[in-house]
Amino acid sequence: MMAKGLDLKQFLKKLVARLDQDHVTSSAATLAYFFMLALSPAAIFLISLLGVLHLPSLQEEISRSFLETLPSEAGQMMQSLILSVTTHPQPGLLSLGFVFTLWSASTAMVAAMQEMNIAYGIKETRTYLRVRGRAVILTVGFAILVLLSFGLILLGSQVEHSLTQIFGTADWQPRFFGAIRWLMIAGMILLSFSLVYFYGPNLEQKYRLLSPGSIFSAIVFIVTSIGFKIYVANFGKYNIAYGSLGAAIVLMLWLYILGLIVLVGAHVNALISETVRS
Repeated sequence: MMAKGLDLKQFLKKLVARLDQDHVTSSAATLAYFFMLALSPAAIFLISLLGVLHLPSLQEEISRSFLETLPSEAGQMMQSLILSVTTHPQPGLLSLGFVFTLWSASTAMVAAMQEMNIAYGIKETRTYLRVRGRAVILTVGFAILVLLSFGLILLGSQVEHSLTQIFGTADWQPRFFGAIRWLMIAGMILLSFSLVYFYGPNLEQKYRLLSPGSIFSAIVFIVTSIGFKIYVANFGKYNIAYGSLGAAIVLMLWLYILGLIVLVGAHVNALISETVRS
């Protein structure tokens, strides 16, 4: 049973009606567009930073994580970008890239915040500077989370390597450290969704890491990403139909799924909040 006597069937019926009313599929396409605009400068900036810092192991972990989490075409495209930037590091990209990254990524965040206001049925009363400032803070926070997560994954790989040197290779090691890697990724995804749902809408609320929307979005995002990766690898031959544009189209579809999940999670939180208050 849901809160205040609203059972699951009633809740899903109301949720679907709200999603249709707010044109969530169209809004997700808008978010995917802004995410796509923000992704390239953000990746170039972070990779340029790694190129200047000369951390080849971390670069290798980032490249491997892209290949593991993204569909093959999109993962290979990001891997090529990493190789290009790290092979010819340009420190000048850091200053220009930092400004462009913040502007592009925060614009994507502003668009997400506007869509979350629609989910809650509230108007934006915050000033432009406050909204943009909050979007910039979220963007910087996500960048820190990404670097920390990759750093932790790298630390886990180093621990695995040290254990292998001391005790030799054991059957349990790949499965154990693979599970740890995915737990770290899942934790970062859950934290990211919870921060967006807390700071995004123009709403006074208490921060919760484990809100219904963040839990739903994190689980659905992981499951859907894995399913989409399998689908693209076995059935969706976009490189055959679109040639060199196939990788970009696959990435755009993946970002569309991400935008859709973000908005559905926001509607889940909004509907539960309304149900509790009623």
